[in-house]
Amino acid sequence: MNILGLNISHSNSSAALVSNGIIKNCFEEERFSRIKNFSGFPEKSIISILDQNSFKLDDIDFFTVNKSINY
Repeated sequence: MNILGLNISHSNSSAALVSNGIIKNCFEEERFSRIKNFSGFPEKSIISILDQNSFKLDDIDFFTVNKSINY
């Protein structure tokens, strides 16, 4: 099972891949954008993760997205 997790609700946007219960890759988007505390969709992080694991989006079983909760 392949899960792609996305952190997109606040600064330090990132993506991570978990495959069969093992963390394969995780990147913060600022690594690629060169913008400190980048806030937005982590497109380059996703592309890098998929490329490094020879995956396509069709190979991902679940996508998870964080949600900020204000109490």
